[in-house]
Amino acid sequence: MTKLQVIFLLVAMLYLVAKVVLGFIIYLVTLQIEAAALERNRRRREYLQRVRERDRELYKEAYQLYQKRYGEQPAVVRLPQPEVRETAPPPSRTVQKPVARENKGAIGREKLQEVLEF
Repeated sequence: MTKLQVIFLLVAMLYLVAKVVLGFIIYLVTLQIEAAALERNRRRREYLQRVRERDRELYKEAYQLYQKRYGEQPAVVRLPQPEVRETAPPPSRTVQKPVARENKGAIGREKLQEVLEF
């Protein structure tokens, strides 16, 4: 092998090694970011749970009055589903050839004559 081929192989190997190392580093960074995001998500859920419990305690009387008035009715009212009727599929559209218009100018002049005469 010539020196140029050896240099090319060395550069190609260095490129592949760098690519693998960079991919591994990106994988590790992604794991760290994921762990931090999961921790933030856990803290956010805990905070929201505390807020809901506090609100439940603050508005306990209002909730009791609501339950007394409306009972266990669902909060969402189900709408009736529309009837689906089976229809024939739409006719396939066929490309129609344009109608040749001959003497368009003559027809236009005749209509213009009729309008002017009126």
